[in-house]
Amino acid sequence: MDVIVITPPKEVKNEHEDIQRLFKAGLRILHVRKPDMDHDNLKTYIKKIPKKYHHRLVLHSYHSLAMSFKLRGIHLTEKHRKTELKLGIRLLLLNILRPGLQISASVHNLKSLEVKKPKYNYVLVSPVFDSISKEGQQAAFPLAKLKEAVESSPYIIYGLGGIDESKISFCKDIGFFGIALLGSVWESDDPTAKYKTIRDICNPKPPIEEF
Repeated sequence: MDVIVITPPKEVKNEHEDIQRLFKAGLRILHVRKPDMDHDNLKTYIKKIPKKYHHRLVLHSYHSLAMSFKLRGIHLTEKHRKTELKLGIRLLLLNILRPGLQISASVHNLKSLEVKKPKYNYVLVSPVFDSISKEGQQAAFPLAKLKEAVESSPYIIYGLGGIDESKISFCKDIGFFGIALLGSVWESDDPTAKYKTIRDICNPKPPIEEF
């Protein structure tokens, strides 16, 4: 089962150092979600990440930066998808300007998992469990119904929300292709160690780490 990480919404101490450690530990994809950052601050944030890791970054906002920095992909929230015609034109232009750009999306209801339109490389469904990082945000779906929806969906699906090492067996049973980590990593004393613990439970043969 694949494991990706989402950045904390607000910068935390030693965040860029921890990001490099995560990549060295084998992290394949990092979603950069900074809802309160403007274009210039987000650009500066990306510049602080070594260029050799840019192909592992997925942006949640200011998607044009994915072109200028040649990042892995972009992520579409429900807000981005409100106008279907605009979204279709946008995705068409992105495919022309940057063939191979990966596109993911957030999904917060099971009905959205039924029809693969438009074509995303993968989707994040949340919240699966009570949130670790967002106080008061509770699991949105009965696990039995979520499992049924995942099994019948045409999408590659990652579970998000309240996932730590104690929830991995549930995630495997639901049938997720992978999981996305946020609070469990960034609210721990050692984000890299926490990521590696969860990664090793998900994958008996973890990726080779950099030294």
